[in-house]
Amino acid sequence: MNTKKDKQKVINTNIKIDPNDKRIFIALHKGAGDFIAKLMKFEQRGPYTHSEIIVMSEGKSYSSSGRDKGVRSKDIREMNFHDDSKWDLYQITIDDNYDITPFLDFFTKHEDSKYAMSDIVFYHILRMSIKIDRNRFICSDFCNIGLEKILATISNDKRIEKLWYNKEFEYSRKNSYKYSPCNMALKFIRYNLMEYRNNNDIFLWPKKEDTQVETKSTF
Repeated sequence: MNTKKDKQKVINTNIKIDPNDKRIFIALHKGAGDFIAKLMKFEQRGPYTHSEIIVMSEGKSYSSSGRDKGVRSKDIREMNFHDDSKWDLYQITIDDNYDITPFLDFFTKHEDSKYAMSDIVFYHILRMSIKIDRNRFICSDFCNIGLEKILATISNDKRIEKLWYNKEFEYSRKNSYKYSPCNMALKFIRYNLMEYRNNNDIFLWPKKEDTQVETKSTF
């Protein structure tokens, strides 16, 4: 039997993709979310349940999502980053002389890798360094490793040198429970590598005509 489910989809035409835009953002979701999100918020005693890396030159947002079943990218025009009730935006405060290639190679290698549900249990609840599958990621796994791929291409930056010196630069699966979305944000803010930005300064609210209704058939 077919049933129909209507879903609103927004393609924000106010957002223009510019290949010369070198800005990189971390988006941190603070909504109630599903069971996994609520569990992460409780475990962290903090507001954030999910993280994304936004690469403006690519016009895409990258992460590993429980809702999307693993590692994926999404068009930033289809994300609701303009909504400050759901997202906090932080800009990565680095010069434009970074190389994005290692990050994109990392993403390509692991695209469609499954979401690491077991890591939520072992790392973030039980605090045990047991890794069932090294090719599965949660969002903070992916974002920590991805940011380090980008930062590793930058030279002569004392903030990044301090990360190396304090042994916080090399993300380790053994201590990944320390790098939940909340702790990841604190880590990079502490080294002055992330600064808060007003959502609407970056992503304008979509126009009314940008909202469409998708009709999906399910069984």
